[in-house]
Amino acid sequence: LSPVETSEWLGNFSRRLPWTDGIHYIAMDKSPSYIDTAQFPNVAKIAKQYLPNAKIVLSVCNPALRLYSEFYHNSEKIPEEFHKFYQQHNVTPPATFAEFTNLLLDSNHSICKEQTGTFCQEHRILFLKKGEYASHLKKWYRAYGKSNVLVVNMKDNQTNIAQNLLKLVGSDILPVNEYPWEELSEQNIKFKNTAYEGRSTAYKKFPLVMEKLENYYNLHNNELAQMLDAEFPLFWNLGSTEF
Repeated sequence: LSPVETSEWLGNFSRRLPWTDGIHYIAMDKSPSYIDTAQFPNVAKIAKQYLPNAKIVLSVCNPALRLYSEFYHNSEKIPEEFHKFYQQHNVTPPATFAEFTNLLLDSNHSICKEQTGTFCQEHRILFLKKGEYASHLKKWYRAYGKSNVLVVNMKDNQTNIAQNLLKLVGSDILPVNEYPWEELSEQNIKFKNTAYEGRSTAYKKFPLVMEKLENYYNLHNNELAQMLDAEFPLFWNLGSTEF
């Protein structure tokens, strides 16, 4: 979407939440596209315009594993939609994760040389740059201020995540002593897909590809660790699936 189209879309969306002001009336919405400022560069600025009192929560994981998960979902669950982008550029869709990643990382790829348009640039924006979390986070910090933005590590335990969320929204919304902590500790909700072995298997199936992705995201992960004053992004550079 163009900036004008994005503004119109968010304007229409905000009218669906007429009682939401981010303080007295609370509503929640989520989308992975909100962190994707490479594809939607004005999303944080426009969100601030329509929802000035919102609290922002960004949930992140190892960007190399995120890319593998997205490829699996797109190629296995919505192949027609996934292939459409390549077909529009007269490019044969990648059949494997290795082909997909090589096309993203190799700027000297024969397809990039053959293409006279912007295919390779658009391809990286659509997939690779989503994992450059530090770049995206800066725009949300500028729009809302650091104190109104929480970055959640998806591998963190549920209690820590809940405590940080309560700090973000404020005790006037839900006092800590009223939170159902026992119920939280008893929850162990997992969604099983027997056809999908999980994103962590990428390191076993595509070790060289994952190493290339780690090298690409290394500086971005380091910058995120500095911004958050946290160590967990650094473990992503070491092939860890535990952080």
